[in-house]
Amino acid sequence: DADADDADADDADDADTTDADDASAAPCASGLTHCGEACVDLQVARENCGACGVVCPVGTTVGCADGRCVGVTEVRPRAPTSTVAISDVRPWLFWTLPAGFDGARVELCPTRGCERPEARWDVTGDRLRVPAALAPGVHFWRLSARRGARFDAPGAPWELVIRSPASSDAAALLDVDGDGLEDRVAFREASEVYVDVFTSGTGGSTAAQSIAIGPPNGVTKGWGGSTSSFMCSQVAVPIGDVNGDGYGDLLVTRECISTYVRIFPMSYERRLALRIYAGGAGGVGLEPIHTSETTLFSSGGAALFESWLGWFSWPLGDANGDGLGDVRLVILEGFASPAAQYRWGGLLGGVSPLAGASSLGASLRWGGYAPRHAVGDLDADGITDECALSEDAGEFRCAAGATAPVRALRACGTTPLPPTFAPAVRMLAQDLDDDGYDDLRIDALPFDHATTAAALYRGGPSGISETRCTLLP
Repeated sequence: DADADDADADDADDADTTDADDASAAPCASGLTHCGEACVDLQVARENCGACGVVCPVGTTVGCADGRCVGVTEVRPRAPTSTVAISDVRPWLFWTLPAGFDGARVELCPTRGCERPEARWDVTGDRLRVPAALAPGVHFWRLSARRGARFDAPGAPWELVIRSPASSDAAALLDVDGDGLEDRVAFREASEVYVDVFTSGTGGSTAAQSIAIGPPNGVTKGWGGSTSSFMCSQVAVPIGDVNGDGYGDLLVTRECISTYVRIFPMSYERRLALRIYAGGAGGVGLEPIHTSETTLFSSGGAALFESWLGWFSWPLGDANGDGLGDVRLVILEGFASPAAQYRWGGLLGGVSPLAGASSLGASLRWGGYAPRHAVGDLDADGITDECALSEDAGEFRCAAGATAPVRALRACGTTPLPPTFAPAVRMLAQDLDDDGYDDLRIDALPFDHATTAAALYRGGPSGISETRCTLLP
C-alpha cells in the first residue's frame, strides 16, 4: 500500500488541476469537481484520484478511495462485470489477487447471501472457466483468497447474469438493490421531473427512491433574454457496476432542446446531461456519483433535424481491465448529409470520460438508424472487445478493448457485407463452439429478402481472424 500511496503523491505533484479551477465552466453538483468537461468525484475516481489527472494504475491498485490510490489487499472480482448480461453459459470468471496469494476459492450461489452455494471450486491463479453450463438467469459468485492451504473470509458477491440464447444486444439487468430480481423505473413530472425507482422488495407499488433531475446547465425557460422555450426527454438505463461494489448502477440522461428568437430565423441548442447513480443494498443513491454534459448541436434553422436521431448507449462490461464497468456512448452528429456521422465516446468505470475507439463506426449510411455492433470477449482475457459495421468503408472494424487500436476485419471468401444503404445487419458475439472464446457471427439481409449472407469468425488467443472464418449457408 505504501508504494501505491507514494506513486499517488508523486503523480499528484504533476497532475493538471487547472480544469478543476476553471471558474468559467458550468457548476458541478455538490461533491463533484470539473476535470476537463466532466464532473467527477475526486474521492473515488480512478482516473482523477485526489486531483485531476492522477491515475491509479491497473493491476497494482484496486481503485481510488478517500482521494488516494488503494493497493490490492484482498481478492477482487474483475470480470464479468456485475449485472451486465453475457451470452456464454460456461463463462470465464476473472479476479485480481493480492501479493502473496496463489489462488482463490470460488463459490457459485443462487442468492447474494450465498447461504447454500450451488458449487465450489479451489483454483490456482486468477481465472476459472465454469465447468458445467449454467441456466439463463441470475447467479451470484464470490471469492476467498488462498495462500497455500489457508483461505481468507469470502469477499462481496458479484451478480452473474446469463442472458437467453435469443438475445444479442449488449444490456444489463436493472437490479439496483442486488437481490437478483429486476427493478423498474418511471418518470414523473410535478414541480420538477423525477425518476422513481421501484425495487422488487417494495412489491412494485411504492417507489423506493425518487430523484429530482433538472435540465442540462444553461437550459432554462427565458434564457438569452428573449422569447424562448425548451422541451426535454429523459431515459434511465442500467449500465452494470461502474464502481466495483457488486451492485448495478443506473444512468439517467436528460436531453433538452431550447429555442430562442432574437432575430429571424429561430435558433436551437440541443444539450445532453448524463448522471450516474450508484446501486447498493438499500437501492439507488439519491446523489449522482458522476455527471457530465455535452452539446449535441447549436445552430439555426433546419439544423435541428440534422441530428434528430440523437445518441445511443450500452454497457460494455470491463473494457480496460480495471474491474470496473464501462459504458459506450455514441452520438449521431448529422443525418441530413449522405453519411450519418457518429462520434464514439463513453465513460470508464470510476468514472472518467472515454475517448477511445473513435473510428469503430466512423460513418454509417442511410439505414444506419443505430450503430450495428457486437460486444464480447474474443480472446478470453477478461477485457471486453467491440466490433462494428462501418458501412461507408465497406468493412467491419474491431478493437480488443476500449483503448486498443482499431483494425479492419476483412471478409472471408465471398463478402458477407450487405450492399450500400443496407437494411438489416445482425452482429452477435458468443462462444458458439464451446472452446472458451467468443466468436463473431455476422448476418446480412438484402432489401429483396431473397438471399442472406452470413459469416462466422472464430475467436482464439489472439482474437478473431480472417483465417478462422467460415461462410454460412
